[in-house]
Formats: sequence, C-alpha cells, structure tokens
Amino acid sequence: MTRPGIYTDVVPHPLGGFVHATLGTDWRTVTVEWVRTTGQRSLVWSHLLPSKCLYFRVGVSPAGEVIVVGQDGREGTSQDGALWILTAGKTESIDGRGFGQYVAVVEWVNTAFVVYATRRHDYLSALVSATGDVGTWVAGPLPQGLTSAGQGWLDVIGGQLIWTDLARLWPSAQDHKLTCPMTRNGVTVGQAPGTRDGLRAYGPDLSSELTTEAVFEARVAYDPVSGRYAVCARMLNFRSFFELCPPWPAIVALPVSVAPFSRPCWLLPFHATRHNKSVVSPGHAEIITDGQDAGVRVSARPVIVDMASEPSADDVLALFVVIGRDDMARAWAVANRRGVPIMAYWDHITDIQVSPVLRPGWDWLSVMLYCDPAETIESFRRRAHGQVSSASGRGFSLVLTVQMFDRNGKELNQEKLSEMQGLWRELAEAYPDVIGLAPFAVIRGDRGQNGVTGYPFLGEWLSAYAAAMTAPARPVKTSPPTEGPEMQIPADVMALIEEFASVYPIPHGDGSEAWVDEALRNGWTKKMQEQVCFRFGPDWGSKARDSGEHTPRTKEAIAWNKNGLHVWDPLIGAGSGRPTLTRDPEYFFVPDQHFIPVDPVDHLNRVVSSGVVRPALPFMAAKSSFDWHIHRDMAWLDRMKEEGPVRTLRLVVHSVYRESGKVTPEEAIRRLRLGLEILQAEGFTAAVTFHADTKERGDTKDDIIARTVQINDVVKDFAGSVVIAARLWNENSHPGEQWFACDPDFLVELDRLVDARIPLAHGAGHGGEDINVIVAGGSWIAHHADRKKTPEENAAIMAAAQVRFGKSVVDDEPIGFEAAAQPDRRVSDLAWARRQAQAAIDAGLGGSTYHCNAGIWADVSMLDDVQREAGRIFSQTVGGIVIPPIVVPPTGEAVTPEQIAAVVRGGFFQDIAKFIGVTGTEDEKRPAVSAWMLARILVINQIYLDVFGRPCDLEGYGSCVTAILEQDLTDDELRVEKQKAYARGDR
Repeated sequence: MTRPGIYTDVVPHPLGGFVHATLGTDWRTVTVEWVRTTGQRSLVWSHLLPSKCLYFRVGVSPAGEVIVVGQDGREGTSQDGALWILTAGKTESIDGRGFGQYVAVVEWVNTAFVVYATRRHDYLSALVSATGDVGTWVAGPLPQGLTSAGQGWLDVIGGQLIWTDLARLWPSAQDHKLTCPMTRNGVTVGQAPGTRDGLRAYGPDLSSELTTEAVFEARVAYDPVSGRYAVCARMLNFRSFFELCPPWPAIVALPVSVAPFSRPCWLLPFHATRHNKSVVSPGHAEIITDGQDAGVRVSARPVIVDMASEPSADDVLALFVVIGRDDMARAWAVANRRGVPIMAYWDHITDIQVSPVLRPGWDWLSVMLYCDPAETIESFRRRAHGQVSSASGRGFSLVLTVQMFDRNGKELNQEKLSEMQGLWRELAEAYPDVIGLAPFAVIRGDRGQNGVTGYPFLGEWLSAYAAAMTAPARPVKTSPPTEGPEMQIPADVMALIEEFASVYPIPHGDGSEAWVDEALRNGWTKKMQEQVCFRFGPDWGSKARDSGEHTPRTKEAIAWNKNGLHVWDPLIGAGSGRPTLTRDPEYFFVPDQHFIPVDPVDHLNRVVSSGVVRPALPFMAAKSSFDWHIHRDMAWLDRMKEEGPVRTLRLVVHSVYRESGKVTPEEAIRRLRLGLEILQAEGFTAAVTFHADTKERGDTKDDIIARTVQINDVVKDFAGSVVIAARLWNENSHPGEQWFACDPDFLVELDRLVDARIPLAHGAGHGGEDINVIVAGGSWIAHHADRKKTPEENAAIMAAAQVRFGKSVVDDEPIGFEAAAQPDRRVSDLAWARRQAQAAIDAGLGGSTYHCNAGIWADVSMLDDVQREAGRIFSQTVGGIVIPPIVVPPTGEAVTPEQIAAVVRGGFFQDIAKFIGVTGTEDEKRPAVSAWMLARILVINQIYLDVFGRPCDLEGYGSCVTAILEQDLTDDELRVEKQKAYARGDR
C-alpha cells in the first residue's frame, strides 16, 4: 500500500499491531496511527508544526504513549542541530545541541524513552519521559562499523547504541546486496540490488519481494502478539510505502533434544542485560559485569555481578570475580556483606590458584569451555571432560561457562551448536558438583566491540535449556557458632572506623610477624582503637590476642567491654600482609580473653609537629619538571624564560618510572646536585620532593632515613638560594607508597633530618583527598587538588585549610594540560590556566604549580601547542602580567586582527607558523601569523557571503583553516569544497 507522505517509521504496539508515523507532503504534519493486524487504522494523534520536520523515529511505551523525535528543519536550526520532541500533548523544539542529521533510535527502557541522535563523530543520548520531558544529553562514541552505513542499522540493545552489520548476521545476504537494511526477529528488510530498486524481505528460509518500485530508508517491525510483521519505506514523488506482512518463518527452530536434568541446575546467561535487556537470553538468573547497571534489566530474575556492577544490584545470587584481576580480600568483604558466594572465573585451574582463593563448601568455580569451529565434537568432549574433571572434587560448586564463539570472535555455526547438545547434561550427570551453565550470548570486548552475535536460533537454544533445567534453591551460608549474642557493630562506630581509614590508609606489607607488630598491632590498629576510645569512651579499646595473661594485643579487632567482652574484626586478611576493611565485621563473644584499655587520642584532628622552626614560604609559582635534574636539558629552561616570570622547577629526586627510573637513587641524588648548580647559574630556583614510589622499590624505614640524609646533604648547600622549598613525599597515600608514608610520627622523625633553613612540607594527598593531619605536620602544606572541581572550588578548599591549620597551602599538582584532553586527568581549555593562577592569588594561597604532560619528563619535544600556550598564560598571570581575555564576536560582526591573534594562540599557532615559514620567539611570530589568519578569514567570509548569502562564524573559520593547512587549496578550490560540504549537510 502506498500513500502520500515523506518520512515514515513503524514500531510494534504493546497491545498488538503497530504504531505507524508519517510526515505529510507539507513537511509539517506528523500523523501517528495504530494499525491493527486486520488493517484497521485508528488515529493516535496528529500535529501541524510551525516549521519543517525532517528525519524522525517513533517510540512507544508499554502503556501505549507515543513519542516522535525528528530533526527541526527551520532555516538556521537544522544546521545547528535542533530536534522536534512530539507527544500527544507536546510539540517542543530543542535548539543548539549539535545534533546530527539523523535521530538514530527512540527506545523505551524501564521508565523512559532513550533517544539517540548521531553527530559527525559521536552521538548524543538522553532520557525522555512519556510526556516529552528531556533529561541531560550525554555524548558517546559511535559504534565500530558505522562507516559502512549502507549495510547495517542502529539499535538500542541493553541500554547501548549498537551497530549491526548485515554481513555479520547473514553472510549469504551479501549476495542480495541489500542496502539500508533493518532486521527484526531474524527477518531482514532492505533495498534490492540497484539504486533504490525495490524492497525485499530476507531470512534463512525466506526471500520475498515486497515491491519493485524505487524505495529507500526501509523500516521493519515485529509484533510478538500476532507474529506478524509490518514494513514501511520512503518512496519517490512524496509517497510512502506500508504493508502488513504474514508471520514469516524467520526463526528456524533448532532441534533440541535436552532431557531434564536429574537435579536442579542454574542457567546463567552472560551479559544479557548489557546487550539484550534480558529478553533474548532466557535463564533463571543472569551475569552482569564491567560496571553495567543491573537496574536496567527487564525481568525480575536475580543477578550475578562483579564488584563494578554490584552497587547497582539488589537481588544478588553470587559475586563474580576474575582471578588475577580482582582484589580477593575486597571481594570476600563484599560477598560476606551480601551473604552470597563468590563465583570465580579463569581459564586454567591449578591447586596453587584455587586453594588460597576460594572457600570449599561455599564458593563457586566457573570452568571456561571453548570450542573451536574446526574442532570435532569428540575432541571437544574429551577436552571438556578433562577440564571439568580437574576442577571437580575440590569442594566448590562448578558452573560450566559455555562459549558461543571461538577465541578470534568467530561464531560457532548452527550445526556445531546442535552437535554440542546433550554434552552439557552429560557433564552435569558425570560430575555432581556441576550446578549450572553460563552461556555467552553475545560477543563483547575484543571479540566484536559489543556487536550482537545475531544468532536467530539463540533464543530457542537457551529457552530449551531453561525449560529443561529447574533452578536450585539459593545458597544459604550458616553463620559460625558464637558463645554470646550475635551483634552488629554500632553504625556510628563503624562510620568512625571508615573515616579513620580514609585518612590513615590500611598498611600493606610482607605479612611477617615483625611487620604485623609494627604496622598493625602497634600501628594502624592501635591508633584506630585510640580514636574510637576518644569518641565513644573508655569501654572501647583492645583485647588480648588469646587467653594468656601476658599475650600481646590483637592486630585487627576493636573491643567493647560492656556486660562481657564483645569483639569485631573490621580488618579482613590482617595476617596476609594485604588487609582490607569490611563494612560488616565478623562478631565474636570472647569471655575467656581480657580487655586492654587504650589512651583516648584524636588522631583525626591531632597534628604531629617536629618543633623545627623554619622560614616562612614565599609565594611559590612553579612548573612541574620532575625529571629535569636527571637530563638537565637547557631547552626546558629556555622555554620557561619564553613563557614568563615563573622560574621555579618542581623536582622529584627519584621515581621508578620515567627517566629517573633508569638510574639508581644514589645516581639521581648525585645528578640533583649538578642540576641545582645549573639552576643557580641560570637564576632559577627549585622545590625538591625527596621520596616517591617507595613501595615499588621495596624501601624500608631505614632506606628512607638514609636517603633523606643523603638528599639533605645536597639541598642544604643551596638552602635559602636555589632550594626555596622541599617536601618529604610526593603523595603519602598513593598505592605505590609504603604504609609508613602516612605515619605522622615517622614523618616527624624525617623532618628533623632536613636543614632548618628550608621550608618543608610532609607531603600531599592522592587524587583530590581532603587536606588532613598527615600532610599538615610540616611548615607548609602541599595539596593535589580534586580534578573534578573547578580552580575556584579547589582554591576555596585550600583557603579553608590555611585557616584550619594556620599554614600556607600550595596548589601543588592540579589537573594537567595537554591538547588531547582526558576527563579528570588532562584539560585543553586555555582559560583554565588563567583561572588556576588567578584563583590561587585571589584566595591568598601559598602558591600554585603549572602542571602539564611534558612536565613529568621535563621534555620540550613533548610540548604541544596547548601546553606551550597554557604555560605562557599561567606564568604571566602569576607574574602579574595582564593578559586580555579572548573575546569572540557574535556571528556576522567584523573580526579584528587582535581577536584572531587571541584565537590562534591555541591549537593552530605552531602549525601556521611552520606552514608560512616564520621563525623566532612566539611574540616575534605572532604578528605574521595573525595577518596570515586574517587574510584567509576575509576570503572565507566572502565565500560564505557569495555562496550562502550570510557571513561565516568563528567555528566555521576553524574548519576552513584546517582545510587550507591540510590541502593547500586555492580560493576557487576552497569555494568548490565548501559548496560540496554544504550539499552534504557537513559543517
């Protein structure tokens, strides 16, 4: 059937039949109808819009609410990326979001529509309610393979935008050369061979010609209520095609001969929610990993989750852990809190791996069974029995992880899967500790970049097994016997212990008795007990390790001496050398042991000071130059001179990484003296960091004491001249540092070894941690700011710390600069450099450091244009040099050379200077570059006026400059290219 119309789309109606939307020939009337399987049509709603609506998609909620999202075709808006959001009671245009030409998908997920609109290099997505209220738009990368747009289609599967390639789904479909295809329930509909030459439906046992007329942009929908299909397509001459189709034999039923198992077994599909919304992969439960949100699953079945997805899950069956990747101590804590077993996964099984990791009688073991397509079923049977046999008999419940692809991502064919039927029951019968199957239903990661496998029979295969297998009862872990009442640790006590652990990291070491005594029994655990005693009174403290009268105190517990001795163990694995904190500590009632009182000490607010009187810290404006003293490249100093008045290098004496890691600590200290001598001659100063990466080197306390003395022997000769400041540690709580880097008493011991003429900080927190008493013990405080916050927010935090501790705080390592911006790590916004420097000045901080990627190595060759210009802006701002802000004129206004100069100080400056052959310093090159830019921009603006009848804006200029640089086009060639781009809709 054909009817007047431009664009068209169809989706199934939740009550049966289809929702069909069309755009009238006036480009403004959008009509939505409910088409029953009898062909009867009912109007849902219709809107006459004030302007054009272009490419659109339709979605329908489970309650039957319909939404249409399409491109706003008004003059000046379609180029800027505007969308129409249409519902029964709403017509709204959203402007200026940079949407592309196509709305890719509108899909109902859980409680709202998910809308995906593609852009040139990525997509935007947002949740839209059934009434048309739009949430926050989020950008994401386009799926791999989208470049072959003629042979695939986009869908939302499991809350992600998925590109499905027709050739991957039906390899033989390539013979039909279908273009613009879409598949639903195994049936693919697309254009027949030739340009817009007819419409064809295709499947394993189906080849149906729907029309021979020229069509394009076909859509197909499947109605599970009636089993029928609907196909619509855009045609020429302002017509659209729509047809109700019969229940085609698309899904080929896989012969299933699975007898019921003799005992209940779990069917546990992997990643069903991630890709298939729990619909395509039947099972009693499902496995969700890699941080996927367990809350988006459609069915109410329980889940097995890894630690990244665990926070989003409610009904957890087991905790999924990858041996060798996950922290088992932390996994035990999570599993214990949840009261569920661990399901451990790896490919190879040995006694060494299994015994210390899993708990017999409780935890599960996943056995991965790969089957290569070229392997015979008999060969695979022998190998599968060998793998399961090696894992059996150890006291663990076994889950057979069934693979649907080989190691290179190639799917097993239908014949091979048919051969494998019965093997799973055979294995379960042969090994009584097998409790379930865990099939991979999709390709993920390296094996196809999240593409759907496209097995049309996979749902049947899993459904057959789900029907043949009864789910067993959930595992129930019995609590260990106790001689006293079972008690939870008071919530406020546990909260205090967690707060204490956030300031004083839990020590890790070799697990020896000597280490346990120093780091835990008389260290972290003792301080934790003292903190609880300070807050909650003298009934809280320690206990004897056993019932002996003179036995030492516990290494991991907190004790409450009230109506008997109640004990909780907040540390798991204290004797292993890698203890972790649990939120649900195990409880013991121990009447045969005695309570040990502790002193009430407020370690969270008590600053430990060395008493050494040191000079005040001058305002310190520095540049991260960690490794400069190792290679002493004069080009780095020359660059700093060009940038502005900043003349202080932030040095790290030795790290196991970068250049300093190629020499010994002793050699690094020798080179430090050589570097300081050069800085003295060149008029530079330094802030020296004594220690970093101590755990990576395996340093002991004695090593650190000796190295502190050696470094001090160097820096004391430059005190008051070159070395204007120093600090003991780079980041005390960094995972690469030894536990005693966070011991205030040890820091004080080191403080007394450093020359009193040098202002000294004890270190800094790691990754935006709060400024706490550990780093506040020196004469000044270094802070590594939270990179998720703005410079002004971080400056306010540091200013508050100055008031609290009465010491200068330096913004020592803020977010770094680099052209390739990285969230929470690197920024490319040049304005950020000015804001960082100005925020430190306005807040009255003790100083600020310019941090960039090249500064870690102090290597000029690694500086890109952003790092160079940001360094100049920072240096001149902290030096009091006024830098006028970049003012971008509104569209159509005249552009001055000064404004162009401001714009090209960023990413294009060095490229343009090189292209036009100018040399000298940046200030010497800037007039020539600005003039060159202005001349080209005037030409580009005239082209816009001639071709489009309007002036260009600055965003357009950037694209044109790139074209000139990369292609060296003449003015006429550029005009032709611009016209082609405009015809494509490409900005």
